[in-house]
Amino acid sequence: MKGLLLKEYYYTKGIMILFIVIFLFMFVINLSEVFLFDSSITNEENYFNLVLSIVTTSFVYTFCPSSLLGSSFAYDERSNFNKFILTSGVKRDTIVTSKLVYSAISYVFPLILFILTLILTYTVSPYKNIVSPYLAPTLIIQMIGGIFVYISMNLFFLISFGQVKQNIIMSFVNIFVAAILVLYMFSTMFLTGFQGLLISIIVTLILTLISIIFILFSYKKFKKKEF
Repeated sequence: MKGLLLKEYYYTKGIMILFIVIFLFMFVINLSEVFLFDSSITNEENYFNLVLSIVTTSFVYTFCPSSLLGSSFAYDERSNFNKFILTSGVKRDTIVTSKLVYSAISYVFPLILFILTLILTYTVSPYKNIVSPYLAPTLIIQMIGGIFVYISMNLFFLISFGQVKQNIIMSFVNIFVAAILVLYMFSTMFLTGFQGLLISIIVTLILTLISIIFILFSYKKFKKKEF
């Protein structure tokens, strides 16, 4: 497993560095909104702009790292890596697990930045006295749910159709998923109390169940895949 994870890192580290730069850039932009309080507009309008900025950033944090998984599969296809590694005795389930683990690791940094933004919002920003106590857990739960379903869907389509066909399929899937996440996450701006948190928990549990189904089918597909 360790060797497979190192392989993923060495091949995708260039893209990962690029994403880290993008994430830091988005983090700085987000902070400018967190500490910006326009006295010429109402508290409600300032609060709306704050949540809009945080939610928009969470989309970037959710969608970008998934490209690493596609790059990994593209490398494996070009180099016939799976055929080589299977002949060396590595189990198919181990290969799939390494993809899942690496995908999860790629989300650690953006998730930390996201949580740090929320911590600063609650502690030192001008919004600390007006921000809803339910906002942070609601947004974190929503983002985790989005990450689960996005990783699992990418994994399933990459295994089922390969990297080239997956790009075509995911271009349509992305529109569908993005539309759902837009409705789901932007509802936070209007459901910032306990009701919003409860809805987020329920939807995230549903997304987690869907993700588990995609992951189980991914393992099943990979066991039957010929190289």
